Formats: sequence, structure tokens, C-alpha cells
Amino acid sequence: MCLLIAAFSLASPVLAQHYNAANAPCKQAGSGVDQTNCLTVAAQRADKELDVVYDQILTVLKSSRKTQLQKAQQAWFYYRDETCEAEHDLFEGGTAGLAALPACREALTRHRISDLRDGYWWLVEKFGARQDAAPLHPHGEASP
Repeated sequence: MCLLIAAFSLASPVLAQHYNAANAPCKQAGSGVDQTNCLTVAAQRADKELDVVYDQILTVLKSSRKTQLQKAQQAWFYYRDETCEAEHDLFEGGTAGLAALPACREALTRHRISDLRDGYWWLVEKFGARQDAAPLHPHGEASP
């Protein structure tokens, strides 16, 4: 029995991929081409949402913290792209790899949006969108 399970898991790496996650989009997309197209659109939508969230957060940060977040975001983009390329390469040119790349990008981007909201969104809610001025805390200190 264990040998059968091991053989099945080796023969079906797709089971561990992002497009099979419970919350993955495009579950009803149909053919491989339809799924790839749907996941590509979903990844593009996630990128646009990330841009909006990231830009809103940047508007409420002071210069030094803005620089920190910009560096972190650059590192995250590198991580996402390398991770998704590695996941894509698991398929060694097979057709499932076509859907694996946008599925991975969409999933990791959605996760990044959640992380940014968890860590920074309170600042957007507290200080709103602003360009340069840092609102003061009740004790006279500048905001983060």
C-alpha cells in the first residue's frame, strides 16, 4: 500500500501545485488551455490589487520606513519569481507547467497582499492616504 501511494505521488506532482489549492481560482475552467488562460488573468488581477495595496501603504509611511518596505518588496518579487520558476520547472516542459506558473504567481501574490494588510493596513486606516506630512500621535511624536 505504501509503495502504491509513493508511486502515485511521484506520478502526480500536480497534486501539490498551487492550482489545486482549496482556495485557488479557475477550478471550473475546463481544459488545460482554459485553465492556463484563467490563471493568467487571475495572476494579473492579483498583481493589480497588490500594486493598489502597496501604493496605499507607501503613502502613509515616512521616508525611512518607505525605503525599508521598498527593499522588502523588491526582495519579495525576486522570491516570488524564483519560487514560481522552480515550481514550473518541476514539470520539465510538460503541459501542466503552463498553468503552474500563473497559478503560483497568483497564489503567492494573494498571500503577499494578505501579509501587507496584516502588517501595515492599520496605518492606512489610521492615517489615510497622504503624500508627505506625517500626522502626529497624541503625544506629539511623528507617525511611523
